[in-house]
Amino acid sequence: MSQLTMKLNQVEALLNEGKSQQGFAILQTLMGKHSRDLGVLSLSALACQQMGKLEQGEFFCKQALLQMPDNPDLLTNLGILQINQVKAGRAKREEAMGHFRRAVALQPENHNARLGIANLLMEWTRPSEALAECEEGLKYGMHDQLALTHSKALIEMGRPDEAIELLEKAIAA
Repeated sequence: MSQLTMKLNQVEALLNEGKSQQGFAILQTLMGKHSRDLGVLSLSALACQQMGKLEQGEFFCKQALLQMPDNPDLLTNLGILQINQVKAGRAKREEAMGHFRRAVALQPENHNARLGIANLLMEWTRPSEALAECEEGLKYGMHDQLALTHSKALIEMGRPDEAIELLEKAIAA
């Protein structure tokens, strides 16, 4: 196992323990020699996300996407980083929507990308489109957050009984 791989495994363990600052400190030491390494970039994006440094995380995620432009997980993470930014205006949210849609096109079962799409559609008061997105996503299995957004869309559309039924299924799953 290479030195870099050992360090990345160490960082991943720290991030899983919620020790994002410690993990990011290690990643910063790796940036000099490995600034274009996909593992360094994607873990840097994740560490920044955990620390609330969303713009910086967006930068690292975009750098990783330059190397793997068709990676649905990176596209989803970039969308999440973008919509969670306090100053994210309509243009940033539309860009995030594009990333989520591309991720779903590459990986239809990507629940998190579908959740991003559905939540943005709900935010833009388009519950029928959000509902369709949730229904398509739930065809690939139950996902708690997607089921919750699905229920919200049903309620918005005046179908509370169906919403309750769906939530009961999600709880039982």
